[in-house]
Amino acid sequence: MDLIGAVCCGVAVFAAGAAALPRGGSEGRLRGWHRRRLALRAAELDRARLGLDPRVFHWATLLAPPAALVAAWPYSPVVAVAGGAAALLAPRFTIGVLTARRHARSEREAPHLLQLLIANLGAGGTYFEALQGARAGLRDRWLAEDLGGVVRQFLLDVPLDQALRAARRRIAGRNLGLVWDNLTICVAQKIPTDRARDLLLDVSTTVRYNVQLAGEVRAQTSGQRVQIWILALLVPAIYLYLRLVSPYFLSVLDETWTGRYVLLPGAAALEALGIYLSFRLSRVTV
Repeated sequence: MDLIGAVCCGVAVFAAGAAALPRGGSEGRLRGWHRRRLALRAAELDRARLGLDPRVFHWATLLAPPAALVAAWPYSPVVAVAGGAAALLAPRFTIGVLTARRHARSEREAPHLLQLLIANLGAGGTYFEALQGARAGLRDRWLAEDLGGVVRQFLLDVPLDQALRAARRRIAGRNLGLVWDNLTICVAQKIPTDRARDLLLDVSTTVRYNVQLAGEVRAQTSGQRVQIWILALLVPAIYLYLRLVSPYFLSVLDETWTGRYVLLPGAAALEALGIYLSFRLSRVTV
């Protein structure tokens, strides 16, 4: 309780000091920094396809570390510090995982999008008609939603190239970004659709090769990733088994200073570090 009171007093003092700051250039810089952070959070949430309010997400990332620190401090200061660090890194890790999943799905969808665009442009349709046809034939609902947004903006008298650029920040993946950028350039430069079709045909060769190579690498490394997860889950499984079968065997972790402040936090830190290094060493970028 003394710790919680001290934290509350510190927060109150900080808030009072911030309120007493002069209304000058410092406040303007602070507001500019806050707006840039919100814009960055909004872009991250868009790429991860999370329908969260950027303000709520921003304040949650700021308040989660001290909340975890205060909640875990009565058990162990070392665990509290580790919990605060985990709460600080958890939002970035979650966004990274979701963006990576979106990246993988978009990469697999890029050849299909190219095929639909080439077919519609080869049939003599306009860029707008090609986008409408591609939207109707896509399997990925997020990519179809991006194309739908471009179509709706064009119907509201927004130039097609501007609508494509506005949707570009939500596009994840090198191959899909290559398709999107080339299509945007063709629309902005008013290149005839038959020449744009030839350009996209050349791009499709590169995209298909990239997707095929990424699929082969993913298939060859899938067994290694499964092995990493099995080895990572083995240690906590043994710990839980001993905890259930023979609790007195682990009493040193609960009743001694060394167990609570050194052994248990050290084991958790080494487990997390081992998982991170294993995946970093097994990652293959193509």
